[in-house]
Amino acid sequence: MSSHQPLLFEELDDLVQQDYLIKVMHPNKELVMYNYTNKCQREGRWDTLTCNSRGHTYCIDTGKKVSSPFKKFFNHQEIASWCIPKEEFIVFEKLDGVMIQLFWWQDKPIVATRWSFDSEL
Repeated sequence: MSSHQPLLFEELDDLVQQDYLIKVMHPNKELVMYNYTNKCQREGRWDTLTCNSRGHTYCIDTGKKVSSPFKKFFNHQEIASWCIPKEEFIVFEKLDGVMIQLFWWQDKPIVATRWSFDSEL
């Protein structure tokens, strides 16, 4: 594991303790997924870590990010000034639904939602 990865997990786990993120272990115990909570959303506790915790999945042993789905996107009333890009950007219509991600781990496909590795849809 690289020297900066324990710090990343320490920071993410600190946010879990504060109830701003949830941590979901894959059944194989090799992967961990982080997702922001309703408390995080209600309090507007957005920063780089919480915005990038929307089903993002890491290898526990190496700290390598193995899945990087969409980061948090905001409703109009939620936008914080720090998260509006200063460079040119594209605006998309926000649609409600379920985010499903597919990624490969050890030559096997993993399908997950933002909240779970084993959801039944």
